[in-house]
Amino acid sequence: HDYLWSARGKPARWRLSHFEGNWCYYAGFGSPIVLISALNLSTFYASAVQAMAFPVFMIAAIASGGEGAEVGAYGENGGE
Repeated sequence: HDYLWSARGKPARWRLSHFEGNWCYYAGFGSPIVLISALNLSTFYASAVQAMAFPVFMIAAIASGGEGAEVGAYGENGGE
């Protein structure tokens, strides 16, 4: 969601607060790509797998809409 929030002009302080408050979700969201990369593959293959998987995760994050994530520690408008 960080890319989406950056595009929407959310301040860095708001984004950091959101990540700190929801670290468990983001750890679970990123775990599959880390585990795939940590397999006993050569650096070339691990990089290729990560390069193919990363856009899928980005599209999933943007497609989720993030409507429920708009309310954070700095209010409904993200502290703007």
